[in-house]
Amino acid sequence: MISQVAGVGLVLTVAVGVWLVSWPPDEPPAPALPDMATQFSLDLKIIGEVDADPVFVVEQRAQPNYRIFAFDPISGEQQTIYSVPESSVIQGLALSPDRSTLAVAYADNYGVDGNQLVMLDVASGEIESITTAQLGHWLVDLVWAPGGDEVYATEVVNADDGERLSVVGIDASSGEETMRADNAMNPAPTGDAVLVLDVGQQNARSLIRNVAADGSDANLEVSEGLVDLDHLLYDAEADVAIVAVLKGADSSGVALGAQADAHGSHDVVSTWWAGSVAGGQSSSIGSEPDSDVVYDAVISGDWIVSVTGEGLSFEDVGIASGDPKFEPRLVDVVFSRALRFVAG
Repeated sequence: MISQVAGVGLVLTVAVGVWLVSWPPDEPPAPALPDMATQFSLDLKIIGEVDADPVFVVEQRAQPNYRIFAFDPISGEQQTIYSVPESSVIQGLALSPDRSTLAVAYADNYGVDGNQLVMLDVASGEIESITTAQLGHWLVDLVWAPGGDEVYATEVVNADDGERLSVVGIDASSGEETMRADNAMNPAPTGDAVLVLDVGQQNARSLIRNVAADGSDANLEVSEGLVDLDHLLYDAEADVAIVAVLKGADSSGVALGAQADAHGSHDVVSTWWAGSVAGGQSSSIGSEPDSDVVYDAVISGDWIVSVTGEGLSFEDVGIASGDPKFEPRLVDVVFSRALRFVAG
């Protein structure tokens, strides 16, 4: 049985009460999702197993099978936690430190207007809104602060002068929002500080910034030649930043792939790079990828868990060993082209 489981800019104080989400009773049928024949699998096939904690996954299929489900990679058991209503979409999720609550980036009207942050109780399946949706505002790249009292997110704002990205912290109870880093995306909290990917130069994302609680901002040294970074993660046990490298400075770079959008599907082929937050050794980890793209990734225990274009994979990268010669173990556990986000 699955356990139920910086330059800091303007401070936004959007204090929002918490209320139960309700759904309009007469919504029209959801349109067919695009490229059903190639992008979305009608079968969820368990093809491997690993000794790891359960994870939560978004399965983005046509109604009525669009859902968030829990998956136990030891037993292969799956359990639907939440069925997504018609005309609604999930654009990210993160599991609280006590594993009781999923923070979910949730949108009505197929997500074309904006989205909101909701909390999903994994035991009951009930959800509560924490913020209200704002036109032209989206929250993506959700991750909980270590203390479990705040959710960090990339806030994407469409404005007359173009798209703006920043990292915000949202109080998990009140919905109060605080700016943490401007011109930034993909937060990875380390405690009082937060690592972010810098997007100040045409969304190149070749720089990791370490933004302290007092707003001071320092750059984390990244190996020369690594550009177009994505899926920034933080391993607290080893105090190591882990990031996907999309391509090198030339054809001999440490990874191959096309540049990702600043947000959205993150359709990239990549390999992992690790560097000490305190400075010191850094290295490429993992083997060069095949043709799979990476949609989402999270650290769960000793594993990097990735949703790719083919399904769900667990990779033991041996970060804590500090051994750059460590041979990673990659296990594909689920085949399905309908998976999009993972939390664990």
